[in-house]
Amino acid sequence: MSLRPFLSSLALGLAITTAGAADAQATIESNSPEARIVGMWHMYVSVGSCTDPNAPPNQFFALNTFHAGGTLSDTNSFPPTARGPGQGVWSYNHRTRQFVAHMNFMRFVNGAFDGLQDATTTIPLGNNPRFLHGTIHAYMRNVDGSVRAELCGTVDGERVGVDYQPL
Repeated sequence: MSLRPFLSSLALGLAITTAGAADAQATIESNSPEARIVGMWHMYVSVGSCTDPNAPPNQFFALNTFHAGGTLSDTNSFPPTARGPGQGVWSYNHRTRQFVAHMNFMRFVNGAFDGLQDATTTIPLGNNPRFLHGTIHAYMRNVDGSVRAELCGTVDGERVGVDYQPL
């Protein structure tokens, strides 16, 4: 490949990427409450038994993307042989001023499918659009769908922007 077509395609790719980033940023900065959650978030999650407050919680990091239109994707710091990526949906309730996200992911034991986990996260609309704090209520289900455990916890998130600089 000669240098001129390569540089032309690179410039075109950068122009498209920059335009897309500007459109996404404009959406995030709109006055709509729903736009405040759209984007990528670094999440710190702490979940444990709902019935035994003395049980140590599981704590992990996740990367969640809230897509415009109400879908959600998740990846996390669990090894792939223990927990798969999460997929879900989210919505905003104007009456309660809260976001609600429902997510599902597969669990594995020694690489074998061991059931699903259904998680619901409730996130109040905060004053700072760069940070979020919410609560989690989840059910760990066996392969047959029966409930193995009920989990409760919290999530703290920080938006990952085009110009993201961690604190």
